[in-house]
Amino acid sequence: MAETSITQCLEAGFSALKEKNYPRAIAFLEQVIQDPRAQAEPALPECLKAQMGLVTAYSQMGQHDRAIDLAQRLLQQENPKVQQWAERQLAELGASSAPQLNDLSDPELQETGFVPLAVSPSSPGEGRRRVVLPTMDNPPPQALSSGTPDTTSASGISARSPSMDVDINAEPSRAESPLTATSMAAFSPPSQDAEPWPQHWQQERATKWSALPQRSLLSLILAQMSVPIGLVLIPLVLFTAKYLWDVLRIGFATRVLRWSQVLPSWEFPVWWILPLLVICYFASPWFLDWILRQFYGLKRLATGTLAQFSPESHRLLQRSCQQQNMPIPSLGLLPIAVPVVMSYGFSAKNARIVISQGCLDRLEDDEIAAIYAAEMGHIVHKTLATLSWVTTVIQVPYLVYWQAADIGDWVLQRAEAVAGRKAWLAGLIRIPAYILAGISALAYGLFWMFRWAGLKLSRDRAAYSDRIACNLTGNPNGLARALAKLAMGTAEAVEQRGHVDPVLESFELLQPLGYRSILSLGSALPYLSPTQVLAWETSHPLRTWLQLNQPSAFLADRLRSLMTYAQTWQLQPDFTLPDPTALQSRSPQSKPRPANLFIIAAPFWGALGGYLVATLAWGLGWLAFQLGQYRLSWLGSDYGLLMGFPLIGFGLGTIWRFNRFFPEIPLSLLRSGPPEQHDPLQEDRCSEVAEFLQNPTLDPLQPQRIKLQGQLLGRQGISNWLGQDLWLQTPLGLVRLHYLSQLGPIGNWLRHQDRPSDQVGQPVTVIGWLRRGATPWLDMEWLRSPAGRNNGSHPLWSTIVAILAIVAGLYLLL
Repeated sequence: MAETSITQCLEAGFSALKEKNYPRAIAFLEQVIQDPRAQAEPALPECLKAQMGLVTAYSQMGQHDRAIDLAQRLLQQENPKVQQWAERQLAELGASSAPQLNDLSDPELQETGFVPLAVSPSSPGEGRRRVVLPTMDNPPPQALSSGTPDTTSASGISARSPSMDVDINAEPSRAESPLTATSMAAFSPPSQDAEPWPQHWQQERATKWSALPQRSLLSLILAQMSVPIGLVLIPLVLFTAKYLWDVLRIGFATRVLRWSQVLPSWEFPVWWILPLLVICYFASPWFLDWILRQFYGLKRLATGTLAQFSPESHRLLQRSCQQQNMPIPSLGLLPIAVPVVMSYGFSAKNARIVISQGCLDRLEDDEIAAIYAAEMGHIVHKTLATLSWVTTVIQVPYLVYWQAADIGDWVLQRAEAVAGRKAWLAGLIRIPAYILAGISALAYGLFWMFRWAGLKLSRDRAAYSDRIACNLTGNPNGLARALAKLAMGTAEAVEQRGHVDPVLESFELLQPLGYRSILSLGSALPYLSPTQVLAWETSHPLRTWLQLNQPSAFLADRLRSLMTYAQTWQLQPDFTLPDPTALQSRSPQSKPRPANLFIIAAPFWGALGGYLVATLAWGLGWLAFQLGQYRLSWLGSDYGLLMGFPLIGFGLGTIWRFNRFFPEIPLSLLRSGPPEQHDPLQEDRCSEVAEFLQNPTLDPLQPQRIKLQGQLLGRQGISNWLGQDLWLQTPLGLVRLHYLSQLGPIGNWLRHQDRPSDQVGQPVTVIGWLRRGATPWLDMEWLRSPAGRNNGSHPLWSTIVAILAIVAGLYLLL
């Protein structure tokens, strides 16, 4: 990290600290003290300031052990003012009475991996004992289940911010950047109705309740039937695409180049695909166990340990399993700070329920029980087997993608190490790295394709599991709070880690909330009105269609159903959600138009229309043959029509959609200074984003042309060369970024130093089209960082793809 980056991170951290956005402050200040320059010079003024800020942030988040440890390190500094400041903080934090670290030499603890913390006086609402797995990825538990720390800590220490008015040799220079107080501070625009979350929840639950009526299982059965159909249909689609490519390739080689070509085998390999799918079905629980244990540190969670942590969850599992006459599922714990909960297996006898430490740290006892009850609902409805099947299938390409990228990054590092001495050798070393990058990209494409087989079931089963969870616990408010906290906790974890954890992506089908749909929502909920932010999910007429590529039901729909259950049992709802009929009172000009769906999916409708035209032409040829009109009978024998017309329709549909999809960006937005220079209109642009997120009438055909500044988050290296994990951290939370280089997808393989994945962690300025769908996203026109400028090319490649499709279609017809 360069000196300017240290200063920028320090400024961003103190700005977030001033605005009481402690998780974000910790994320930036920890970058400062982890910098090699800061570690080599511990007395560096910027490093000392960062450590003092971290003491404040840790204490506010309830992480008093970390605050005390850092204050004791500051006490060893030679600067007397720093020593005096550290002594004051230690006195306030009660270091003398702080419990010592647990002894990890106990063989029993080493064997199980569980380290129960000593019970300390708990704050109101916390009457349980915490169990923590100390690992590299699992810092001490974050206080605050709801996202905002309590004013009183678990040890009774006041969470008042310690003073930091200490002059340390030099004050860090206030370099203007998008990560200054104006841009990176928590943004909270005025709300017309509700206050941002977390609110004061009533936490009312039923003591006696009647079971909710049974839902029709027809839609769930159909969703389960779609899984095996999808697992067979997707390879068939890939085989058809290969067949089309072979036809074009061989036709071009023989007709234009006059080359002789050997015809490839076009027999669909059904006899080895089906056995592989059967093996994946029966091996799913053990294979997924191995994945979680090998790469994420899965540990066994004994029921006795769960009883210490969440007594209600323990009682719930015993009672519900007795009622269903089934064994208690195997319980597991992931020692990671990311909130994760999932269940898998192909039968009730080998079912597993896995939860992460981050999930346990953020939820209360009754909320944990509600989450476990929802997972039991999946087992009862037998949706476990089919989704575990799909998840096992997609783990294979995801592992190839992940490991090939890691090995390729290692090879590139070796190439860079020798580039200065032997450029020719570095070039040779890079060749296998680029081959691995290609393998990684193809594997990710297979992962992305096969996950479609489980999307419908993953969405539809949530309504059934939520109902069972309410019947088992009588606590719809608890489950609703748990879902809201998981959404905000996932966004917080991604902001702190700086990228999406692979477990969130590879196991997305099994989790209660898909990370793609909740990162923007979860990061905005603490700052904006929940009623307005959730309005789009409850009322937009196209939301069902725009949700087809999402693995989880809308959070607003689930919260609304749970609040309906609460009212059925005469409970005070914890959430007030927008009325779906509110749009009926809007003016006709502001209402969303269902006809926009036809334009949004114009390429698909064009391809479908082309196929219908080809079918009619084929039928006309057959009829002409039957009538003896042989001049037209050739239409019934030319199978090129079935490929040519759909390609032409796809190209025409893409061109038709172009102008609505990519309106011209004003020149005033394109004029921009360096990204470290603060945009004076950034506050106005944040207001525009706030209005955008709270507008329930928008769809992808109504993009907001905008310029935003923030920090670029995502994975680094080959694993993100295609832009799979690019997010912009703004004052309003996270915004998904879509990037396409000027040379198209292949341009990301060409060697250059300013790929977006190489600029992760830097302040950036982004210009593009901000769109509203199930997940808000921004199509980048260009991105600028201190390392350089990346020009996007979504409009250009949309046109190129359309023209190529039309040309290929005409070629097949001729």
